[in-house]
Amino acid sequence: MVMLTARTRALNSLVFIHDAAAKGSPAIDGVGVCWVAPADGELQTPSGHLVVSDVRANRILEIPVASPSTRLTIWTNGRQDSDVIAIGLA
Repeated sequence: MVMLTARTRALNSLVFIHDAAAKGSPAIDGVGVCWVAPADGELQTPSGHLVVSDVRANRILEIPVASPSTRLTIWTNGRQDSDVIAIGLA
């Protein structure tokens, strides 16, 4: 498993994890704490690059991935306004 590391202040503690070619952002309902694509823990990455960006679409990280489908594991420090987010890629 590959671990991503970056230090940044994410506005409203929100980050988007998506394929580099993806357009738009998820529909945020203001109630949930996590919004995911219905793909059983896998993110479609046909461009071969995974991106982590903030709500203003500023790229925090970009990493090449070997498969058109990438399994993600995400950890936080357990708070709704988490200041720690760890992302594992497999």
